[in-house]
Amino acid sequence: DLLRSVGIATIAASGNDSSTNSISAPACISTVVSVGSTDKSDIVSNFSNSASFLDLLAPGESINSSVPAGGFGLKSGTSMATPHVVGAFSVLRSKNNGVSIDDMLNALETTGVSIVDGRNGIPKPRIQVDAALATIPSPRDDLIVDFGAPGIWKFMNGTAWDPAPLHTLSAAHIVTADLDNSGKDEVIVDFGGGLGIWIWRNNTAWDPAPLHMLPATHIVAADLDNDDRDELVVDFGPGFGIWIYRNNTAWDAAPLHTLSATHIVAADIDGGEDELIVDFNPFGIWVWRKNTGWDAAPLHTFPATHIVAADMDNSGQDEIIVDFGPGIGSWIYRNDTAWDAAPLHGLSATHIVAADMDNDGKDEVIVDFNPFGIWVYRNDTAWDAAPLHPFPATHIVAADLDLESEDEIIVDFGPGFGSWIYRNDLAWDAAPLHGLSANHIVAGEIDGQ
Repeated sequence: DLLRSVGIATIAASGNDSSTNSISAPACISTVVSVGSTDKSDIVSNFSNSASFLDLLAPGESINSSVPAGGFGLKSGTSMATPHVVGAFSVLRSKNNGVSIDDMLNALETTGVSIVDGRNGIPKPRIQVDAALATIPSPRDDLIVDFGAPGIWKFMNGTAWDPAPLHTLSAAHIVTADLDNSGKDEVIVDFGGGLGIWIWRNNTAWDPAPLHMLPATHIVAADLDNDDRDELVVDFGPGFGIWIYRNNTAWDAAPLHTLSATHIVAADIDGGEDELIVDFNPFGIWVWRKNTGWDAAPLHTFPATHIVAADMDNSGQDEIIVDFGPGIGSWIYRNDTAWDAAPLHGLSATHIVAADMDNDGKDEVIVDFNPFGIWVYRNDTAWDAAPLHPFPATHIVAADLDLESEDEIIVDFGPGFGSWIYRNDLAWDAAPLHGLSANHIVAGEIDGQ
């Protein structure tokens, strides 16, 4: 009971006594998820204990299993079925760390294939993981908004503003990152000179001490070693260089680079660990690859005005979109292979953001061409026929606020207009998110829900 109350599932085998009206301990405890066995023809195994209060069925006959002294062998039993259910719960939880045990069990029960036990006539669901996974909603993004003098506020779960600010001070930089693989993003805030960089952790409290007392020129989150914990890449400016705070534990012993950067972007350009794309203007744009070393040659020798990562073609590799400024325009470095033969656009932009607006697995590119409006380059194919909005923006952010899977676009149109949401790739909300303009808007899964 205590384990379930804190979100930990206890899953147990029903037993192998061929009982048709009882199951073994601890599976018989009401808060334990009990598992019986089926064979490869979806028939309940004759050894599998069964009862009206059994929860789930899973394959448990002739399972290729590891065996003592090494190697593998075919084994049968409800203890072979139970690991399938443990894995199913893990898969569901990995999609949404905030989903409850009851919700996961309900997903497996309602989407499972109903199998009638021929011995007692009781139907029970044999798990069907892909169908259950489809019923689990992805977490909703929260928004962290710095309004300047009114402080930093959280808009939670696409629903409402918190009743009190996250902090009364304004920030120089705000970044979200899951530093401890809890499923809840931390909020990393640089409060500027003399106040240091602080972490709001697991949507609970500020750390008792700052991450660092020096102010930063850039802070970027990236999973550089592919361990599901974000590293923080911090540029402390000229004379200090770029440093990595690794695995939520400690700063690296030496800087990533002694030069300061004009842009730092994290992107998985080769289908593995995050790479870092760093513009060292006037020394070109370079890639720090596989957490190992810098590429032998620069990605490009020109400096950039914007660098954005986006998986535009659903290849699993991020494209790099680089705006080289007036007269050159925006170009795409595709699939870690080559620059496109022609520019994405000949105009330079004031903002570029990537978002999967239509939930097709391909990121759209949202570009503010002030004074020509905000436009969408869709499905890696073409520009929309009309602008998303004719007004220029002060901030553009992408976030999935409402569990509908499409990214919303949050646009701050500046003083007097406030921030507005373009929702589900359909329409602008009827009222603004907030009437005030913001200094910073950042998206993150702060509460894992």
